[in-house]
Amino acid sequence: YVPPIIEDDRRYAYWKEYLEYIKSNHEVFKILMSGNQFEEKKVQILRDFIVKRDEAIKKNDLSSKEIYTYHFLLEGSISCILHWINEGFSIDVDEMVKIIDDICHPVIINLLRGY
Repeated sequence: YVPPIIEDDRRYAYWKEYLEYIKSNHEVFKILMSGNQFEEKKVQILRDFIVKRDEAIKKNDLSSKEIYTYHFLLEGSISCILHWINEGFSIDVDEMVKIIDDICHPVIINLLRGY
């Protein structure tokens, strides 16, 4: 069982810190993420930051399903963050954290339940 995100838990703190970093460096991220050039590089910048913070993935012996689920959640989260940046941070950080978690939470629960 993975409980829904609440403002005082570790998942919330991780995502909030990450998104606040992006927002506080918005000028740099807007330049890096603007235009259609270097699409893969844009995604790689965000992916590297998330993956480096998630050392557990590198240490665990994961099943194929767990690996694909991880990549699904990673790429989906990156896509949401890119949209958020391109929309000029149109929603606040707390709402963005909750949106990402609301999307990822059911997938994680199903994985843990073996679905």
